[in-house]
Formats: sequence, C-alpha cells, structure tokens
Amino acid sequence: MAEDNSEIYEDLSENLGFFSSFEELRQTQYRSEGIITDLTSVQSIVNSGKPTFLEGWSETCVYCKMGEVILGDLKSDYKNDINFVTVDVANRYLEDVSDTLSYFDIFSTPTYIFFDKNGREIDRSVGYSAQKKELMEIFEQAIIE
Repeated sequence: MAEDNSEIYEDLSENLGFFSSFEELRQTQYRSEGIITDLTSVQSIVNSGKPTFLEGWSETCVYCKMGEVILGDLKSDYKNDINFVTVDVANRYLEDVSDTLSYFDIFSTPTYIFFDKNGREIDRSVGYSAQKKELMEIFEQAIIE
C-alpha cells in the first residue's frame, strides 16, 4: 500500500499551478522525461510488441548524465522503432520502486536492459557503457528480430 506523504508536500499546495494535486504534477514531470516507476506500467511497455530499452537511472549519477549525451541522439533516431523507458532508481519523489528494481534486477546505475519485441531480455549492461556504435548495433538487432 502506498504511503501517504501529503504532509511533506503541504508547502506545495498553493504552488501547483494548473495541477490539481502533487501526484498529478509529479506524474506529468516524470512522463515528460520518459520516467516510469510503477512495475505494472513498465511491464506493459516491455510486453507491448515493440523492442524496449530500459534504463536504470538516477539524477545524481554522473555516469547516467554522461550516457545521456549519447542516448539523447539514439532516442531521437529510434523513437519510432523502440520504446525507451527510464526507471528512477534514486526514488526522488518518495515512491517505492523496489518492486520494479527487484523484478528487473537493477542494483546499480546506470543499468541498460534491452528487450526484443517479445519482451525477452537480449542484452544488459551495468555501469557506464554508452558507446554509440555498440548501442546502435543492439538497437538494429532488436528491430530486425
């Protein structure tokens, strides 16, 4: 059961703009960045019939930020062919992401997991490894399979 953290965000109650709740604000921010924390949502994307690149990421991870330089271009180039999902390992909005991290065996950042269109893991990388050529080869392999 989700923990009620409303008292932590009481100071935001007057500054939510056009959002009706902090939850709505947080979800909008996360979704605009492609960040998803809910296990069911991540599983539905991985099993959508389209190859998926899952990134275990943290805003405070230097190597995650370094990887974004390469991944930004690749995400743009392959956005029609591959689902891109980012799981915020740092849990900065106090959500419980432990089910998602445990299910996908994400223990360190960055973690890159590639799934084929059938939801089967085809490659995994832990630690900084954002080499454009190697990532492109894996993306291409995932698209053809």
